Amino acid sequence: MKMFLIAARTDRSGKSASSVRINSLMEEFGFDEYFETSAKEGRNIAALTKAIQSAIDWDILPKISSTDLFRRIKDFLISEKEAKRLLSAEDDLYRAFLTSYHGLADTKDLRVQFETCIGQVESRGLIRRLSFGNLVLLQPEFLDAYASALVNAAKDESDGLGCIAEEKARMGHFAIPKDERLKNREQEKLLLIAMVEDLLRYEVALREPADNGLHLVFPSQTTRENPDLLDPEGAAVTFSFEGPVIHIYATLAVRLSYSGIFRKVELWKNAVTYTTSRDGIYGLLLSNIGEGRGELTLFFDNAAREEMRFHFEEYVQAHLQRRALLGSINRQKIVVCPNCTTRFTEAQVRRRREMGFDSISCSVCETKSSLLDSDERLIAAHETLFDASIGSVWFCILDSMPVDACFCKSSFPFHRLVELYHKG
Repeated sequence: MKMFLIAARTDRSGKSASSVRINSLMEEFGFDEYFETSAKEGRNIAALTKAIQSAIDWDILPKISSTDLFRRIKDFLISEKEAKRLLSAEDDLYRAFLTSYHGLADTKDLRVQFETCIGQVESRGLIRRLSFGNLVLLQPEFLDAYASALVNAAKDESDGLGCIAEEKARMGHFAIPKDERLKNREQEKLLLIAMVEDLLRYEVALREPADNGLHLVFPSQTTRENPDLLDPEGAAVTFSFEGPVIHIYATLAVRLSYSGIFRKVELWKNAVTYTTSRDGIYGLLLSNIGEGRGELTLFFDNAAREEMRFHFEEYVQAHLQRRALLGSINRQKIVVCPNCTTRFTEAQVRRRREMGFDSISCSVCETKSSLLDSDERLIAAHETLFDASIGSVWFCILDSMPVDACFCKSSFPFHRLVELYHKG
C-alpha cells in the first residue's frame, strides 16, 4: 500500500512545516510521495488524484454486481431523501430496502453492495454518512446551513476573535434562519454534533481550551491587518517556531483573551494587544516567515508590570510547546538602548552574558542597558520585598497568623516569589 503526505489548503497558510521537517517525516514514516495542494486554486489536485488512482488495487474492491441492482439501491435512497426523512441508521435503511424489494434475499454480498452504493451516492453529495452512530444524513444541505450560520455567529461575536464557545455551538445557541432550523430537537442535537465534528475534522475550526471552557476558533475570520506594528515599540522577546502558523496564532489569541488574567484590547490578523486589571499593554506580533515557519514578538509598554510580563511570556511559551512542532521553538531576548533605541545584536547579548556581565553599554550614547532576563528581573524587583517580608513572616508567626496573609496585598504570589528566589 502506498502512502502520501499531503499539505492541504496551502493557499491559506502555506506549508505547516519546513522542507527539512517534511523530508524527515517522509523518511521516518515511509511516505512514497509528498503533495502541496490547494482545492481553491486547483494546485496539484489533478496530480494527487492520478497518484491515488494508480495506488488503488481496484480488483480487490467490492463492486456492484449489476447496474440494475445499483439503480435499485440508488432509487431507494433518493426516494427516502425525497420523502423528507432526515436521519436514519444504515441498518434501518438496509432493512427498509429489503422490504421494498420482496424478491431480494438478505445475503452478506448484498449488504456489502448496499454499503458500497451508499458510498457512491455520498460521493455525489446527495447523502452524508456521519462519524458516529452508524447514521446516514439524508438531507446534507441542513448540515451546510447550520455550519454556515455558526461561522457567521463566530464572526459576529462581540469580542472579534472569530470564535464561539463549543457548548454554545453544540446546543444550537446561535442564529439560524427560521426556515432552515429543524423542528425535531432530538434530530437537531445529532446534526449539531455532526456539524462540530465535521468542522474540526476538516480544520475549518480548531478546538481550543480556555479557562472558561472549550472554544471553536475560526482562523479565517480574523482578517484586519495592522501595518504600523511591523516593528513595535517595547519589543522584548521573539519566539520562532514551525507548525501551522495561522492556527497557532489564532488559538493563542483566543486562549489569552479567556485566560481570566489578560483582557483583549485590539485584534488584527497579525497582532493582538491585551491589558490587565492594573493597566499596561501586553502585545503579540506575528510574522509569517513562510514554509510553515513563524515568529511571535512580545512587546510591552512602560505601564506593563514585570510580574505580568513574566506571566504573559510563560503563557505564550506553554502554548507554543503544545501547538508547534517539537524541537522547533527558539527564544531570543531583545535588548534595546532605553535612551537612543539602538538595538543590540543577539551575538553581543550572548557574549556579554557568557562573560558574566548583566548589562551592556550603548556604542552610540554610552547608556547602560540591563541584560537580565524576565525571571532575573523579577527576582531583582522583589528582593527588597522578600527581605522586608522576612520580618513580616516572623510577626505572622508571633501573632499566629497564616504566612500567606502577610502577602495578601502583594501583587505577586508568595509561593511563586519564593520559588524564583531559590531558583536565582
